Amino acid sequence: PNISCVPNALIALSPIVDTSKKGFGHDLFDSPDDANVATPSKHIGKHIPPMLILHGTKDRVLPMEAVARFAKAVSRKNSCDLAAFEGRDHAFYNFNVDPEGYDAALLEMDRFLVSKGFLLEGHDFTDGIVE
Repeated sequence: PNISCVPNALIALSPIVDTSKKGFGHDLFDSPDDANVATPSKHIGKHIPPMLILHGTKDRVLPMEAVARFAKAVSRKNSCDLAAFEGRDHAFYNFNVDPEGYDAALLEMDRFLVSKGFLLEGHDFTDGIVE
């Protein structure tokens, strides 16, 4: 009970930031009101942790423009980095879908986590591993 469940940072991979009729997934909710309440863009505030969003510019699920608007709105309240992956689609960060996109996404996540102090830059975590 003394440990907070609020995250210290957030990494969002091709996030659905709008579940309204203009967005994606509104038909998966019991009602339009439920979809509107669940829309992440309606919950932007100072309580949001530092965020990294990775999104493909050719995402067919939710257009890059919607995610860019969301990132800009979050940036007004807290730290939000948007990494746009040129020419990549919705699942570019999956190794079995796009190995190069996967590697690029991991590098971007590492950069973010180092910048926020969650990872040490240049540390070799394989030290001491017995093969």
